[in-house]
Amino acid sequence: MLETLATSIVNQNVVQEKAKNERSLSASDRIAAMNAVWEKMSLVCLCAKMVFQNDAARYNLFLLTDGESPKSNDAPQSD
Repeated sequence: MLETLATSIVNQNVVQEKAKNERSLSASDRIAAMNAVWEKMSLVCLCAKMVFQNDAARYNLFLLTDGESPKSNDAPQSD
């Protein structure tokens, strides 16, 4: 059973390494591209927070989170 599991892990690693080698962009190029996207997302969210500062529902649509629940003191109070 352990040998079968070990073989499966090795085979999955080979597949993963092959996929990594077939990537069209280097790691630094991918990071640069994602940083550019993040910059644009941050700008859109910042603008939306200003535009929707009096609309809590729309304001919350533009919060950037790390996957955790947004903090309740982060959102503006509805009037």
